[in-house]
Parts: sequence; structure tokens; C-alpha cells
Amino acid sequence: MRVGVRGSYSLWFDMLSGVPQGSVLSPILFLLYVNEIPSWILSSINMSVDDTKVWRVIETDLDCTTLQMDIDVLLKWSISGYSDLIHRSVK
Repeated sequence: MRVGVRGSYSLWFDMLSGVPQGSVLSPILFLLYVNEIPSWILSSINMSVDDTKVWRVIETDLDCTTLQMDIDVLLKWSISGYSDLIHRSVK
């Protein structure tokens, strides 16, 4: 791979993993990866371009436990080396 800007190019180098930034494959591969999330979340989920929200009406202890399990699964997925979640305070 090499990088080109306005007709100037870097030296060629081997790329052993990943997808080059700006590649037409990047958005497709990202969507294929994140679209699996709803299949293993039991609570309600809303996914947009750069945000994922998970929520559940809490009426029983089981509801609370289920929501916490979903949050834990998302956290484990985020630190698996494939994604970075930005931790924000909930208002």
C-alpha cells in the first residue's frame, strides 16, 4: 500500500491487517460488524451513525439485571480490540 496526495506518493509498504482509511470497503465492513449487536441485546436498542443507546423499562429486579447484562456485553465487545466506546456521563 502507499498513500497519495495531490500527485505525490509515499513509498510502498506491506499492510498486514485492517482496511485503509477512505477505502470504499470501510463503511461496508463496519456495518457488517456492528449490525450483529442487536441480535444479542435483550433490551431495546437504537443505533445511529456514531451512537448506540440501550434502554429498558425497569419494573422488576429481572429488568434491572437484564439491562446490566446488556451493558456488560456491550462493554466486553467494545474492549475486545475491535471498537472503542467513548464513555460519557448519563444525564
